Amino acid sequence: MGRAFQKGLLLLGCGKSSLRLAPPLVVDEYDVDTALRIIDECLREMSDLQSRVMSLQDAVARFVRDGDVVVIEGFTHLISFAAGHEIIRQRRRDLTLCRLTPDLIYDQMIAAGCASKLVFSWAAIPGSARCTRSGARRRPGARDRGILALRDGGAILGRRGAAAVLDAARL
Repeated sequence: MGRAFQKGLLLLGCGKSSLRLAPPLVVDEYDVDTALRIIDECLREMSDLQSRVMSLQDAVARFVRDGDVVVIEGFTHLISFAAGHEIIRQRRRDLTLCRLTPDLIYDQMIAAGCASKLVFSWAAIPGSARCTRSGARRRPGARDRGILALRDGGAILGRRGAAAVLDAARL
C-alpha cells in the first residue's frame, strides 16, 4: 500500500493479503484504468522482490562457506541468533567471526567448533568489567583454541565497509 501511495494511489488495507477498493460513484474510466495500472505495477514489483527472498537455511547454504569471514551484528535483542544457530546446524567450520563486541551467539558458535578466529574490538561481560584474553577465566582443563584477536573498532568498521563495497561489486 505504501508503494501505491508513492505512485499516487490511496488504498485501504483489508487484512494481511487483501485490498479494499472503494471508488467514488462518480469515478471515470481513466481513473479506474490508472488505479489498476498502479496496482498491477506494485504487484509486479512485489513478485520481483519475492523471487529474491529465501529461507535462512537456503541463505546460509548458499552464502556461508567453510573458511569465510562472518559478521553477525545487532544490539541485544536485534542480534540474529537464528543466523548463528543455522550456521551451527549446517556445521560450518574454520570461520573468522568478526564483531565489535562478541556476544552469546559467538560463544555458542565457538563452542560448536565453527570458529577458527574471533576478531573484536571490545570483550566484556554485560554489566561487568572488560575482559581480554589474558584476563579471561577458563574452566580448569579447558583447551585454549587460540582464536582471539583484539582489534581497533575503527579498523574493523573500515574493513567491513571495504568488504561491503567489494561484495556489491560482485553482485
